[in-house]
Amino acid sequence: MKNKMKKVLLTLSLVMMFLSSCSQNNQKLIGVYAQDNTRYYILPDSKFIIVAYATIIYGKWEVDDKNHLVLIPHNPEHRFIMYARSNPNIKDGYKIMFQGFEDDETFMGNEITKMYSVFNSDAGCFSFPYIYKFNKKNELINLGYSVYDESQQNNLYSFLTTNYNDFILSYIRKSQFYKPFYFKILKQGIQNIDRDKDITIKKTLESLSDEDKKMIKDINASIKEDAIKCIVVNPSYKVFENNIINQKEYVFDGKENAYINKLNHNKNNNRFEDYNDSSIIYKYDKIEPQAIKKSSFKKTSQSLFHVVCENVKVDTIKFDKKGR
Repeated sequence: MKNKMKKVLLTLSLVMMFLSSCSQNNQKLIGVYAQDNTRYYILPDSKFIIVAYATIIYGKWEVDDKNHLVLIPHNPEHRFIMYARSNPNIKDGYKIMFQGFEDDETFMGNEITKMYSVFNSDAGCFSFPYIYKFNKKNELINLGYSVYDESQQNNLYSFLTTNYNDFILSYIRKSQFYKPFYFKILKQGIQNIDRDKDITIKKTLESLSDEDKKMIKDINASIKEDAIKCIVVNPSYKVFENNIINQKEYVFDGKENAYINKLNHNKNNNRFEDYNDSSIIYKYDKIEPQAIKKSSFKKTSQSLFHVVCENVKVDTIKFDKKGR
């Protein structure tokens, strides 16, 4: 019995020593690797950030059993994301702010037999924001996108509107979903597994400029989106940190269903024209899809927004009494 226990303890000790050694070796990977116009920030706590031209990718990194550095991107859970609030100023119907829908062929409708393109097919010269006011309330909002290949399994999302009448909808295009990145770990640095050359040399995080350090801090602070159950915005849809409404100068106004800044609030201001205004803040709750499935749907010839360069108009779509 004693001999068996000694063997177990010895095995555990060897395993712990191995894991400790691996952990120490992995820590040596922490740093920044620059390649062409792309920077790979390998951070403590197994986090990474990739910064390229107009692109930021983040996620978790690990070392696999082949001694490859693997960067596993954090991809959005869904193609459509909905946030909602009850707006006491909307007496009939509801409104939606559409974000990212110009990036693909996207559709919206209360019934899948009558789905409207969000933008016209030849749209161009987009601006921000795009807000549509619907004249009738409906219990269900259907959102869809065109399927161009069989790998896209789900293209129709359904959301219940319940007690809400003011929505922010975001569409995530397929190109924003990334596969893992693999690198060989070499003495000199790391090397993309798909390339025969271009070894990337590591620099320490301490050697970064103050500007780069601040950028990493800001990105880390903003990559908690999937865990966030609500967002806070001003009337111009600028997103603020959620803790802004916990500050002492804000009070909740039940009539407006909003958080008002006691120090600089002026009801006569045209707040929509001031993108940075923080005198009034709205809280939107995240709504999970009621259903997600692969489905065909009937598209109409109309679009919610008709956008062409130097001329933007909103098509007037008449829904029936049931909001269809």
